[in-house]
Amino acid sequence: MSETSTSPAPADSPARPHLSGVVPIPVTTFTADGDLDLAGMRSQVDFSIDAGSEGILYPGVVSEFYTLTDHERQAAVHAVLEAADGRVPVAVGVTAASTHASALLARQAADAGASAVMSMVPYVQHFFGPDADFVDQHFTAIAEAGLPVILQNARVGFPIGIDAIARVLQRVPAVRYVKEESNPPTHGIGGVVDRLGDRLDGVFGGIGGVHLVNELERGAAGTMPSPAFVDKIVHAYRIYRDAGAQAAQADLDPMGTLFVREVLYNVVFHKEVLVRRGVIGHTTARIATPQLDAVDLADLTRLLDAVGLP
Repeated sequence: MSETSTSPAPADSPARPHLSGVVPIPVTTFTADGDLDLAGMRSQVDFSIDAGSEGILYPGVVSEFYTLTDHERQAAVHAVLEAADGRVPVAVGVTAASTHASALLARQAADAGASAVMSMVPYVQHFFGPDADFVDQHFTAIAEAGLPVILQNARVGFPIGIDAIARVLQRVPAVRYVKEESNPPTHGIGGVVDRLGDRLDGVFGGIGGVHLVNELERGAAGTMPSPAFVDKIVHAYRIYRDAGAQAAQADLDPMGTLFVREVLYNVVFHKEVLVRRGVIGHTTARIATPQLDAVDLADLTRLLDAVGLP
């Protein structure tokens, strides 16, 4: 985001770190038996920071947060914060099935030393979708924890339009960032930056960094991928910053087919890559997911070899 699109926080918003660049979202690691594996969480944090990440966010949708018990979720958040050890800002995802639960998670994140929190609108539908007042009240309750808030607008649950985002920003000064993942996210980012960029500290993309250059060209402050290819995405982000869009896209183009597979298979693909790269120990997932078969695994070997990844 350009300097002209960022303004100081309102006087009643909390002090905040600067979030920009590549801020990966670790997957949640499980043992072969399906138990929580905290060593895998710590390893992803170290891997991401060593690759040049400028922050960490946990948990997000790729983290299977909705499969965790309350105790497991807190244990994993604490493991991530401890592994980061102040080297980079850590934002904590507090999306939950209710506003009450999200507000509690936000308070716990503040107590644990998080730099910011991120939330979607509650993602479980009953009979009626949330109206504008519900959305405002949700982010107001989260902001009471005293941390900067990232509004995540994703295709999971209840994505909201730009008018609703604008209303939240008007009413909740603590919302300082938007992670825009509506469909298509590129246009969503451009719309938020053009209309609301002066009010925000940054607009982030997601979707694994697949659309990185397009999003940066529209004014995104950075992206929030999984750690699977974080070093490649950091490298392209730095090239963009130093040499522009054409050079950055040329750097990312060899990753194209890998990105296609990532979008196709999602969580299990991220975990398979992280296992092969020596970052985590198992590909175990708790969500319903296709398993990579022999053809997929051989395909992945060829694709990783082609871009020089182990």
